[in-house]
Amino acid sequence: ALLLSRELPPLPRNTEGRRLAAELIRFVREQACRARPGERLPGSTEELESCFGRFKTLEKDQAKGGFTSLLLGFGSMFAEATIENILAALRAVPTHRVAEWCANHLGQTLFSQRIEAFAKARMAQQNVAESKS
Repeated sequence: ALLLSRELPPLPRNTEGRRLAAELIRFVREQACRARPGERLPGSTEELESCFGRFKTLEKDQAKGGFTSLLLGFGSMFAEATIENILAALRAVPTHRVAEWCANHLGQTLFSQRIEAFAKARMAQQNVAESKS
């Protein structure tokens, strides 16, 4: 909030602009109080959209019609990537809990459903071919 107040131009007293500036500074101060030391919070939808763009780049061809377990890494885009933070995150949630959450909340992507369907169809064709021989 202090940095914001320094960036705003000086405004005449008792003007709508000055009231708006004071309200903006008060809002930023209230929001900043909610953040923990060192925590980063998105300040606009542009930042969120940028993170979604980076996330899609990470997923590349992995998703093809749905979210993958990489979704769980989305929050890491808002944290400082230090060794301590990474180790704390890895220790906090065991791998089996991640797999369990993914199974319960994500389901299969469209691409993995197609692979499964083609595999079943291929197995059925092989069974028919074997029964004819």
